[in-house]
Amino acid sequence: MAYDEALAARVRRAAARPLEEKKMFGGLCFLAGGHMCCGVLGAELMVRVGPQGYAEALARPHARPMDFTGRPMTGMVYVAAEGLADEVALRDWVGRGVAFAESLPPKTSGGKPARGKRPRARAAARGVPATRARVPARTRRAASGTEPGPFTGFGPPTLRFLAGLEEHNEKAWFEAHRADYEAHYVAPGKAFVAALGPRLAALSPTVRFEPRVNGSLFRINRDVRFSRDKTPYKPHLDLWFWEGERKGWDAPGFFFRLAPRQLLLGVGMHAFQPPRLAAFREAVLDPERGAALEAVLAQIEAAGPYTVGGPRRRTVPRGLPADHPRAALLLAEGLVVTLEQSPPPEAGSEALVDWCFAHYERMAPLHRWLLGLR
Repeated sequence: MAYDEALAARVRRAAARPLEEKKMFGGLCFLAGGHMCCGVLGAELMVRVGPQGYAEALARPHARPMDFTGRPMTGMVYVAAEGLADEVALRDWVGRGVAFAESLPPKTSGGKPARGKRPRARAAARGVPATRARVPARTRRAASGTEPGPFTGFGPPTLRFLAGLEEHNEKAWFEAHRADYEAHYVAPGKAFVAALGPRLAALSPTVRFEPRVNGSLFRINRDVRFSRDKTPYKPHLDLWFWEGERKGWDAPGFFFRLAPRQLLLGVGMHAFQPPRLAAFREAVLDPERGAALEAVLAQIEAAGPYTVGGPRRRTVPRGLPADHPRAALLLAEGLVVTLEQSPPPEAGSEALVDWCFAHYERMAPLHRWLLGLR
């Protein structure tokens, strides 16, 4: 069967990175790391989403099982042309396929997994949502070794553990409750990352996430060397979904914090390092890009109970116009929009994924604007 050349060209643009191409299934397939991620068959898109993402993918409009062999191929879907009409939808589908393929052990030129390399996510080979970056050996060794299960919520046991740690922030109490930490902090935290990460790919196909401690799940131990607070543990759960090769606050991303009486969602960059700070100030001064940022922030603030914040200077930097119409933005040394409230009822169930995604979607215009600083 011939494939739609125009759709193939759109897939190449949507991938935003070079992919290997091979004619398969009577059409054109795209591979990442030696694994098929998506393809064009006629005017339809084939997408490899994996067993874990299969049901969710089929629930989306214009998607149906891939039955090339006469029986459905679990983990593979067709998306009809109607579901690919706009570039956002196409990027979402391509991003899902690339993310899953990149989660699998990379293949050698002979088509077999590379020898001597430990897979960075065994769970992904069985369909757990994918991550975006290869994990260095030292961080792989630091992973707990348990695979994320389905996310069922941060229930009362999680909040009780955090409240207890807040009241008894000491090593003896923590060690006595280590089983609670593993079962009600680490396990649901990893499952939440694995469930939400692929959803965020619809907002930014290049977002990265790793469902493990020291990946998207921050360590609970506090680094007391640089903190005024010398208590050994953080009585909250922090998660980070980021852009770029290095995970850090100097990168656009999506932030999540759960505390006993607080849920905090954030989008943006917590701190601009010098090169990025210079690029930010240049963009603020630019008539078009600066006006676009003002419009983005106004749109977000109008969409919900969101707050614009981040570290700020007291005065406009030397050499920049203190009377500029956007002088207030020139004070910023980081820029985030946040939602802060008590944990909603959805926190105790799988519905939290949809709840968070809805808020991140409203805050995402800032994320997209900040991506332009790279």
